[in-house]
Amino acid sequence: MKVPLNDEAVSQLEFIMGRTGYTNKQHAIQVMLSTIANNLRRSGQKLNNKVDHHE
Repeated sequence: MKVPLNDEAVSQLEFIMGRTGYTNKQHAIQVMLSTIANNLRRSGQKLNNKVDHHE
């Protein structure tokens, strides 16, 4: 799947790549998506654990 990026998104991606050392745009986006998904999963587990303790 190809996802077009507007000029601002391209600039942001290039900034992130410059700070992280990634040189491949597709790889950088894949890493970001994986990182966000993993963080959300962990946050969800923590939230579920907190809810379970209160019941």
